[in-house]
Formats: sequence, structure tokens, C-alpha cells
Amino acid sequence: MKRRLTWLATAIALLLAATVLAACGSDDSDDATAASGGSGAATAAATSGPSTDGATVKIGILQGVTLAAVARHIGSIDRELAREGARAEYAGPFPAMVPAIEAMNAGDVDITYGSISAAIGALAGNSDFKIFAIERGQPDNEGIIAGRDSGIESAADLKGKKIAVNRAGTGEYLALLALDRAGLTRDDAEFVYLPPADAASAFGSGQVDAWATWSSFTGLAQEKLGGRMVITGGELGSLNDTPYIASTAFADRYPTLVAAVYRGLQEAADWIVANPDEAARLYAEAGLPETVARAQVEAAERLEPITPEIQERFAEVARYVAERGVVPSEVDLSERTIDVESAGK
Repeated sequence: MKRRLTWLATAIALLLAATVLAACGSDDSDDATAASGGSGAATAAATSGPSTDGATVKIGILQGVTLAAVARHIGSIDRELAREGARAEYAGPFPAMVPAIEAMNAGDVDITYGSISAAIGALAGNSDFKIFAIERGQPDNEGIIAGRDSGIESAADLKGKKIAVNRAGTGEYLALLALDRAGLTRDDAEFVYLPPADAASAFGSGQVDAWATWSSFTGLAQEKLGGRMVITGGELGSLNDTPYIASTAFADRYPTLVAAVYRGLQEAADWIVANPDEAARLYAEAGLPETVARAQVEAAERLEPITPEIQERFAEVARYVAERGVVPSEVDLSERTIDVESAGK
């Protein structure tokens, strides 16, 4: 038992250590509806607005290794905002998208990011934001991790098991896909709703049989908590892209600053491609095992503006989570996007 608890303590310490990269680098609302660009097309951002001189953009960083954390480390967002006379102010790290959106709802964050499943869940509530870009999902780096003593060898073995998931986010989405794959329903397993840090603790101590998780948490679960990937998001057909969002009030008021953040993120993506060894070192210093850090670098994606094809991916996820009862009704994202490449022009 002492040995097991030591493993667990180490795992949680590594999870918290993932905040290191997000802490690196520089430290230093009106409602309007954008006009529709047509069926499936991204909405064009307004081009008029107040001066950006002296403006502050509050960016919510998520825990772990993220493109935004790398952008902060190399200063690319800060440089792009400085060209507009503005500056960045970083908040977090937040353990997941939902608490970052809660901070946005409170006015403490202007821009953040996370999974499209979590974004849909937030929009089904009272959140008000626009999506201006995505990173394509890394479906092979998310999925269902089985505990060492769970007896789970396939998705079918989830029947009667406890699965740690984050509510209305990536975890619940992946768990439902896995149950569908096995011809099971959500009533055939017990969903244990936990945020990532609590899920890690429950998984490591055997309080749950499996963990539906993503990104660096999959490395933690496998490399430090003795878990095993049963089925990946890729095998499940996951469309769990990472949208970058801005509060509607901020996006309508400062479209040029949203575009500046987008350019800074693109610079960070280019930097990862050009500096894979240094990027992997940064990821490892943030708490990822070396093999996982390297895999993260190799799987890194550029940001993409919102296109009709991406709109359809969003719509497919929105339909799915509505049909499975994750949200009360299907969320229409057609007017929840921004043509970031035209912003301010």
C-alpha cells in the first residue's frame, strides 16, 4: 500500500508540474451579433472598433503542455499584440476548458481554448463566445485508459465498470463513443464525474476502473499510474478538435486583437516544427515522460481558421452529444465562429 501511495503521490506531483511551462515567459463588453457568411461558412468579424492602444488581452492558459503555453514561453503572442499597441495578461493555469470558460463568464478571461465537446457543453449553458481557430484533434493521444487490475481488455469490458470522465467534455464524449463501439449504452457503465486532477487520484488509487482522458493525461495514466490504453480516440472516430475561443463581447470590440493572438499562436506552431528537440525538452520539463513529450511534438498541429468543413465537424459532434443526452438540445455553432483571417481588414 505504501508503494502504491508513493506512485500516486509522484503522479499527482507530475500533474501539477505540468504548470511549469504555462508559467514561463512574459507576464507581461459590448454584445453584438456578427453577420452570417452563409450556410456552413464562418462568420466575418466586425472590422470597426475602438483603438487597441493600451488594451489588455486576458488569456486563459490550460494546465499542461499546450500551444498557448509554448506561445507564451517564446513571446510570440506578446510580440503580435505589441504591434497593435496592446499587451497580454495570462490567467491560470486552469485544469480544463470548463473552469477557464467560467472565468471568461466572470470577465476574467477574454481568450482561451479546450475541446469542442467542452465548448458545446458550455454553449448549451449560458456561455457566450466565438470560435476563431482550431487545432485538429490528436485522436491517437486520447482514449480509454484501463486500470492495472480492472480486467478491461476491450470496450466491451466497460460493462459494469466505473469510468472517470469530465462532465460534458472530452472524457464523457470519449466514454460514450467507446460504449457505442461495444454496442452498450451509458446505463451499462457508471460515469464518475471528476476534473482531471481528481480523476488521476481516483484512477491511481483504484477507485475507478478506467479513465476517459486526453493529451498529457494519457501519458500520466500510462507511464506513472500503470494504466493501459484500451481504445484510442482514433479508433473511436473522435472529432474532438481544440477550438480557440474569444468572448463575444471581446471579439466584437477588438477583432484585430483576436487576429493578433491567432498570429502569435501560429508562430508558436511554426517554432515547434522548427525546434522539435527544444520543444520536446520544454514538454519534458513540464512533467511529461520523455517518450510522451516527443510524441506530443511529432503530433503538433498548426492552427486552422474556421472553414465550412470544420463547421460540419463541429455540427457532427453537436448532434452526437445532443442525441446522447449530454446537452439538452443540439447547439447551433453556425453563428458562433469568426473569420479570423479577415478580422480588422
